[in-house]
Amino acid sequence: MRLGKHDDAEKASHAALEISKRISSKEGIAKAHHSLGNVYWRKGQYTRAKGHLEETLELAQALANPELEAGALMGLANVYDEQGRYDRGIDYSKKALEILSRERKFRAMATLNNNLGVAYARKGDFQTAASHYEKCVELSREAEYVVMEGWALFNLAECHAEMMNIDIALERTKESEEIFTRLKDDLGMSGVHMSYAIAYRNAQKWKECMEHFDKTIQIREKLGMPYRLADARLEYSLALVKMMEFQKAMEEARKSKDIFDELDNEVMASRAAKVIEEAQDHL
Repeated sequence: MRLGKHDDAEKASHAALEISKRISSKEGIAKAHHSLGNVYWRKGQYTRAKGHLEETLELAQALANPELEAGALMGLANVYDEQGRYDRGIDYSKKALEILSRERKFRAMATLNNNLGVAYARKGDFQTAASHYEKCVELSREAEYVVMEGWALFNLAECHAEMMNIDIALERTKESEEIFTRLKDDLGMSGVHMSYAIAYRNAQKWKECMEHFDKTIQIREKLGMPYRLADARLEYSLALVKMMEFQKAMEEARKSKDIFDELDNEVMASRAAKVIEEAQDHL
C-alpha cells in the first residue's frame, strides 16, 4: 500500500473480511476492518475510513486487544487530522500513545509521536511539533525503525524551515534523503522533496524551490494520495505568490482547493482560498 496500490489493497482486505466472517474469527474481522480503514484514509474516502475504523475499535475493545485498539485510534486520528479537526485527532493519538506506552510497543510509539508532530505543525505550533518529531527519531533509532526515522527527519526539517532555521532544515532533510534513497521509497522521497522545497522557499532560493516542488507533485500524483498532493500544491502556490507569479499561484491554489473541498477539509480549503484571493488582488 505504500507504493500507492490502493485498489489491490482494498480487494485483498475485503477478501480477508469475507473469509474471517465465514470462519467467525472476530480478530480477523477486526484486522480486516482496520486494513480497510487505512486504505480508505489513504484514498481520501474519510466517511468509509471512519466506519471501518470505528468497527475495529469496538471489536478490539470487546476482544481486550490493546494493540488493535491503539491501531484503530491511530487510524481515526489520521482521518480527523486530514479533515482539519486537529484537536480531536490529537486526543485520539494521545489515547493510543497511552495504550502503547503501557504495552511498550516502541515502533508504534515512534509512529504516534510523528503523527502528533504532524497535527501540531498543521496547527502552526512548530515548537511542540518539533519536540514530537525529535522523540520519534529517538524511538525509531532505538527500535531500528529506519523508515519512520526518515519520516520524522523530513518532518522535523519542515518545522525548522518554518522557524527559519534553514541550515538545520537542510541538514535534517539530507539525513532523510539518504535513508529513502537507500530504501528506494517514493512516498518518503516525496516528503524529502517537500522539505527541501519549503526550506528553499523560505530562504528565497527560487530555482531550487521550484525543482523540488515539481518533483514532489509528480510523485504524489503517481501515488494517488489526494491530501498530500493538495498540500504540496498549496505550499507551491505560496512560493509562487512570493515570486510574484500570481496567475500560476492562483491556478495551483485552485487545484489545491478543489481537492480539499472534495476531502471536506474546510480548514485547508480556506487556506487555499486565501491564496486565490491574494493572487487575484495582484492581477
